[in-house]
Amino acid sequence: MNKLKLGKKDWTVKIAEVLLDGIELEEVLGYLKSIEDVIIGMNSNQDYMLVEENKSRTYIIRKNEKDLELAILSIMDAKDILKK
Repeated sequence: MNKLKLGKKDWTVKIAEVLLDGIELEEVLGYLKSIEDVIIGMNSNQDYMLVEENKSRTYIIRKNEKDLELAILSIMDAKDILKK
């Protein structure tokens, strides 16, 4: 499990290794930390699509505030989204 401190709480970030295809885990955690205020403001148990502009990546994230978990459901490259 990967831990990430957001605000005053330690969150568990769940991500399947297959989603990290060619992406470093530290890049993903760094991006999540950089949008800390956005994540803190998200409602729990809803899926959110977040776009990392400088890398052209789109993340689908689910926040579970009760268990202090962030689940990364998908990471897509902008080029892949446009193909579909």
